[in-house]
Amino acid sequence: MLYNASLLVREGVGYAICLDKIIGANDGELTFRPLYPAVISHLDIAWKKYQVLPKCCEIFLDLIMRSSASQ
Repeated sequence: MLYNASLLVREGVGYAICLDKIIGANDGELTFRPLYPAVISHLDIAWKKYQVLPKCCEIFLDLIMRSSASQ
């Protein structure tokens, strides 16, 4: 949806609030400005405990769990 918002911003309709670098702004028309004070977003991930997952999902879930354990 941010792509659609970026088109409206380019046309001067308004502003968009988004996560940094979620879309490319290499053309010089869009500028990203950090909010002050910084806005921090937390993420929760949930899945069925005994769900059989495809291998790619298992790898992704394992990567997330190892990454969160190191923090």
